[in-house]
Amino acid sequence: MIDRNYANLYREKVKNSEGKSAFMYAQEKGHEEIVKLLKEAGARDE
Repeated sequence: MIDRNYANLYREKVKNSEGKSAFMYAQEKGHEEIVKLLKEAGARDE
């Protein structure tokens, strides 16, 4: 189960390693559960 804490860790990891928003990265990679959680958290654009 992916929860909000995981989504926050994912966001930090992507921001540090990819230099782009976690929302865009998750969409590119097809991580649908993360995309859904990030939408709920209002993290479309960082």
